Amino acid sequence: MNSLIVKYKKPDSVDDFMTAYQESHLPKMQQLKELVSATYYLLDSDEDEFLMCIANFETSEALESALGSDIGHALAAEAEQLATRGLSISTATTYEVLK
Repeated sequence: MNSLIVKYKKPDSVDDFMTAYQESHLPKMQQLKELVSATYYLLDSDEDEFLMCIANFETSEALESALGSDIGHALAAEAEQLATRGLSISTATTYEVLK
């Protein structure tokens, strides 16, 4: 499994961010045909981190295909707009330890 990990810093307006994230961003994400699963977390941190989303894909090729698709490009642009105070994006190979 390969994962895309996106971490958002606390936005200027939490309410506006959550509305846009839940009503626009997540429905777009669900349109990625390569997506196996996705989970987002509201972070309880003393740091400036706010939300982390982990999107899982079967292979690195599937992840690359999703990122290169029209929906992937739209999601990337929307993520930049949502991230009023910044975000980080990374990929990882995922290994399941417990079921």
